[in-house]
Amino acid sequence: MTSNLAIGRMPVFASIIILAFLAAAAGCSSSETSKETAPPVPSGPLALKEFGPPEVRAGQDFNIQPTGISAIWAATENATPTSVLVINGVKLKSDVQNSGKLVTAGVPREVYATPGEYPIYLQDEANGARSNELKFIVK
Repeated sequence: MTSNLAIGRMPVFASIIILAFLAAAAGCSSSETSKETAPPVPSGPLALKEFGPPEVRAGQDFNIQPTGISAIWAATENATPTSVLVINGVKLKSDVQNSGKLVTAGVPREVYATPGEYPIYLQDEANGARSNELKFIVK
């Protein structure tokens, strides 16, 4: 007896590949709008409202992430996907939420190794715009 479906005779792996391709193709031709939205266009200057933790101990890790790096968050206004947090001149690898109101970043140990008060601000890498400056305190 012969089957009308060629898939019935293919190895399972090949069937999975074909089904995945067909599912992806069907999703691409959908007329539904994407659930992801583009970041809003900033309506004003970059602003750093607050961040945390605002104070840390010299050499002690904080907000430790699964990768082992310390992390900081910042409440912001008008941050763009190209905005980064900068502490004492060190540009941090930063992630910006689509709303432009929250930025998170990993903080290398050398940034908080020595006690002091260090400037922290946002900088837009695309246009050079810079926010107001606050102080990151290392005790």
